[in-house]
Amino acid sequence: MQLARVGEETGRLDELLVEAADSLDREAQGTLDRLLSVMVPSITIAMGAIVAGLIASVLVGILSLNDLAFDIVSLVIQEPSLECPDSSGSLRVRGFTLLELMVVC
Repeated sequence: MQLARVGEETGRLDELLVEAADSLDREAQGTLDRLLSVMVPSITIAMGAIVAGLIASVLVGILSLNDLAFDIVSLVIQEPSLECPDSSGSLRVRGFTLLELMVVC
């Protein structure tokens, strides 16, 4: 307000308002640049954490399936009471098919 009053008194209102607008534009641009300089690394780290979580969840799933397969194979190898394949051709351990064992384990 004071700037407008001084500009009217001196007859340079348009020049002072343009200078004030330029000053406010520079200040806003500086604030935006500082904000972006902080946000870009933060967003990059957050996205990296999300990708790492997805990779970890996929690996846990793969490794748990691998452990399950290893447990079933060791059970089949160590089990003395393997039954002959039935008419469907599926191998049975203690009366369960391998698919049923995978679901139960």
